[in-house]
Amino acid sequence: MNHTVSRSALSVLLAALLLIASLLPAFAAGATAEEDAVRFAVATDVHLRLPDEELPAYYPESELYYSCWGSGNQTHEAAGLLTQMLRRAEENGAAFVLLGGDLAHNGEEAQHRYFASLLRAFEEESGIPVYVVPGNHDYYASTPAQFKEYYADFGYAEALAADNKTASYTAELPGGFRLIAVDSNDPGKDGDGLDERLFSWIGAQAALAAADGRTPIVMMHHPLLEPIPYASVLMKDFIVRDHEAVAERFARWGVSYVFTGHEHGNNITSFTAGNGRVVYDILTTSLNSYPLEFRMIDLTADSMAISMEQIDSLDPAFVPPGYNAAQRAAIEADYTAYSLGFFKFSVAKKIERVIAPEFIKDALGENGAALSDAVDVVMPLVADALRMPFYADEGESVAALAKAAGAELPPSDYADLMDLITSLVAVVYRGGENLPVGKAPESRLFLVALNTLLKYVLAQTGNRVSLQALNRIFGLLGFDRLDRLELYRWNRAYILGANSSYAAAEQALAPLLNRFLVDDEVPDRDAVLTPAEPADGGSVFAAFLSWVKAFFHRLTRMLKNVFSFAAR
Repeated sequence: MNHTVSRSALSVLLAALLLIASLLPAFAAGATAEEDAVRFAVATDVHLRLPDEELPAYYPESELYYSCWGSGNQTHEAAGLLTQMLRRAEENGAAFVLLGGDLAHNGEEAQHRYFASLLRAFEEESGIPVYVVPGNHDYYASTPAQFKEYYADFGYAEALAADNKTASYTAELPGGFRLIAVDSNDPGKDGDGLDERLFSWIGAQAALAAADGRTPIVMMHHPLLEPIPYASVLMKDFIVRDHEAVAERFARWGVSYVFTGHEHGNNITSFTAGNGRVVYDILTTSLNSYPLEFRMIDLTADSMAISMEQIDSLDPAFVPPGYNAAQRAAIEADYTAYSLGFFKFSVAKKIERVIAPEFIKDALGENGAALSDAVDVVMPLVADALRMPFYADEGESVAALAKAAGAELPPSDYADLMDLITSLVAVVYRGGENLPVGKAPESRLFLVALNTLLKYVLAQTGNRVSLQALNRIFGLLGFDRLDRLELYRWNRAYILGANSSYAAAEQALAPLLNRFLVDDEVPDRDAVLTPAEPADGGSVFAAFLSWVKAFFHRLTRMLKNVFSFAAR
């Protein structure tokens, strides 16, 4: 009996071992799938200046931010930020690094060669390859041929294929992927230079990748899709022309992921092409501008996992030698807060330049002279309104004006409307914004303050000069002229409209504001992307839809250009 039991137990044991052995391939396959994920780092818009370059004093009135320029880039700190990003990429296990253009701030040879020396030192020490593409700044003082010579060791020397006219190339990547590095620039200009010749080259490289069993991913400087609403109209040099038509091409070529820069913000936008493929534009913020971030990517054949990495300190060795004690103390105490202040100061100065009377009149062209009186009166009032304190115990404040009009300015820690606007811009640039109108206190505060200050500006313009100016504007628009009594009644009706006008403003502006202040369905920061594959061979109907979308996009662009020309 004991003998029989022992044989039965042995049989059970052998059966269990056979079962486990049969399952091992499945466990091994699962482990292999995890191990097959390719990890790499993506950064862009480093805008490097040489550490010993003279610090410009654009705004000497500011003790901390006198050297900032229009985009909030800490160009003199760029070498330290780049070095730290590369070190963090190595610590995070990156197999390679992608750098998406605007490497050198002025595109000068000395800046490029210094940048390349930092990359070379990193590659020699870590063994991790770096791949680059040029941005518009890289060509400010260099040519495509020179750029390829400066960065020969970072994509060009080992390229599988290279375009002779531009600095575009392809490179083999781990995990069955192939990089198509596209030089999207029009040298000497800020907008893109993509043309039919280059499109043919990109399409051919994508076809070669497919024939070799490789999945193409694209890196280029200019965003493929609109990072913010109406970007193709409001900031035409910051996005490729005919962007949806270009995205359709990429989809046909089997491209699902495009890494871009140029706009200095974090954003991920998707586009579903006529053939059903989803194309993602993964836009990464400038490395040396708030929030000082780069992306870590885990890529498999089926998905892409994205996480953000922030640089929250600066090696004292890379603090510009010309910085004063206050700047050094602020950087050491809280580098993120210093960077946010630097960014907001820069945005405020850009707004002040844009609303300056001379800038407005120059932008209006021939109409500038006719509207000179209106601009000279209204725009200084707008500038004053942006800096009017939200709250004050004495004197004018937005809260007091709102109260007089029957509304209440919500409590907050913001100093004025400029402070609020620059903070909202910082939120949008960081990505992942979620400030819906009617729910987020910041959006409610913005609407009440804006409406109150518009009333203030309108009330202050009720004089003969502004009446003449308004009538010039009305004449250009084809409206009847106003007399002084009508203007007075208009002012009183608007100013005393109080609660109804606030509600109307919120109702009218909410849809527009929400497009800017609420992230879309694709997270801008940490995300897992799973692009849909097209139907086998696609359908004639899908191809027709793709053609229709591209046609109407071109028609819209043509009409916009016609109206812009007519307005001149």
